[in-house]
Amino acid sequence: MKKLITIILALLTICPLSIYADNEQKIIFTATYVNPGKEATPIRRMPTQSVSAIFKDYILTFQSINTEFILTLWDENNVLVYTAHIVPNISEYTLPTNLKGSYKLKLSSEKCAYTGSVFISS
Repeated sequence: MKKLITIILALLTICPLSIYADNEQKIIFTATYVNPGKEATPIRRMPTQSVSAIFKDYILTFQSINTEFILTLWDENNVLVYTAHIVPNISEYTLPTNLKGSYKLKLSSEKCAYTGSVFISS
């Protein structure tokens, strides 16, 4: 029995479960280096700061942001539709309620950028 509990705990650690309400989405960001004049290249190692966010009811909630970023949202036609200044210690940002569809999110700083996507249906 002890082995079974150990195996289950190990599996939950390796493959964490994400349970969210129907209209709540976890946004997974991919990190890239920012090098002016060159195309962004994927980071081969884990950056010193990982970024995660939850989107629900037009509210974007960041977890553990300790660097300033510029947030941009791009629609399916690659048109910029929203920009915000993200600052440490403020975790919630309300997006415009007229947005609907798929969007690419980009968090940019001087050294790196994070990209993710969100689908807004309500």
